[in-house]
Amino acid sequence: MTTKRKKLFIISVVFIVVILSFTILNMFMKDGNNISAIYGIIKIHVSNNDIVDITKHSADSKFYLSNSKDGNVHILSKMKERGFSFKEQLGSAHVFTSGDEEVIVTEKIYAQNYIIWTVPNSIN
Repeated sequence: MTTKRKKLFIISVVFIVVILSFTILNMFMKDGNNISAIYGIIKIHVSNNDIVDITKHSADSKFYLSNSKDGNVHILSKMKERGFSFKEQLGSAHVFTSGDEEVIVTEKIYAQNYIIWTVPNSIN
């Protein structure tokens, strides 16, 4: 291989690696709580937890992360532990009730395989 071809090959490989790196980073960095979510993904895979708390600092809400293949099973059980029963789902919002109190928990897909759940702090 000539020197010119080697340089072209190296430049091509570097270019492809840079593009792939930006694509992967963009996938993880498009949401607000990225470091916490990545830590949560690791925590799910190395522990027996199916749903993990990834809240950093929020006065309004608590954030949980679960695997999307399990659907809403884990948030339903977490809300049941707190005394709430599932009423209905309206798109990405899940409505729970406890007596006269009604709470809305929202879900957001994260990195295609995970769900970030937003639970109001008023019930935690």
